[in-house]
Amino acid sequence: MSGPGMEPADDPAAQDRAEARRRWLWATGLLAAFALLLAFMTRDEPPRAPRPKLEEIVPSFPGAAESHRVLMRLVDVNAQALGLGNRSMWQGSAPNQSPSPEDPVKFRNFLLARAADVEADWNDLGPVRAWWNELAAFDRLGDTGSGLPSDPSLPFTPIRAYYQLAAAIAGLEALDGNGDAAFAILQPALEVARKLEPSSRSLMRSMIARTAQRELMAAANFVLDTTAVSPEARARLAAALALGNSGAAGIRQMLAVETTAVARFLGDPQATLTNWGEFFPPNSWQSSLALTAGPVL
Repeated sequence: MSGPGMEPADDPAAQDRAEARRRWLWATGLLAAFALLLAFMTRDEPPRAPRPKLEEIVPSFPGAAESHRVLMRLVDVNAQALGLGNRSMWQGSAPNQSPSPEDPVKFRNFLLARAADVEADWNDLGPVRAWWNELAAFDRLGDTGSGLPSDPSLPFTPIRAYYQLAAAIAGLEALDGNGDAAFAILQPALEVARKLEPSSRSLMRSMIARTAQRELMAAANFVLDTTAVSPEARARLAAALALGNSGAAGIRQMLAVETTAVARFLGDPQATLTNWGEFFPPNSWQSSLALTAGPVL
């Protein structure tokens, strides 16, 4: 309060109120400017064509559902039932050895030291090998996924086991001088890996396909560097390589699929709530924020 000899301007309480008013004015001004900016951003771009749907980027085809059903058959199958429980060839190796043909010298050392383990594991892989041959019989491998995180994941474990062991068995055939037999093992492996790509509706499926192809093509190079392969076997393997996506077209498809899937995920409130609920408590402020921010993003 003011008193004798004290001007109202010198009152600390009045000064605090004036400072609070100034802060509120600044905050109000910033909020107003932000609101104007948002309003401008909603109107500064011309109308855009509707974003293409995933089904338009990667259309279905006759037989797509059946091939996808076969592909996903092993998703929930126990590893022991698939012969994946006791893979002895992966139970450690010396520093100068590698089960990957991408290092040819270490790969050769690995095959020479672990040939019996490789052959035993390949024999145990009977159910997966039968499944792979069934996939190879399809001209195309469809993908009926929605592009949302709720889609079942590709059965990566049996896929990886197959292409790793196929590469190793082909390497053993090459060391024995059987180049055509080695390529006969790699051909169906590469066919399926390449067929996974053109109809892929997820980046994960495309990445698995590319990883398998890289390993199998490295194995093919190892065979060619190790022993002779007939022109007919080379031609058959080259035909298998023509089945997938290559170059700029493959990259464009992967980017289009991923951006469309992300936009669909963020723009679908129900999907956002359903999937983000795995990370945020139901009806919490985090899930409310996800619902609000998703369509905006």
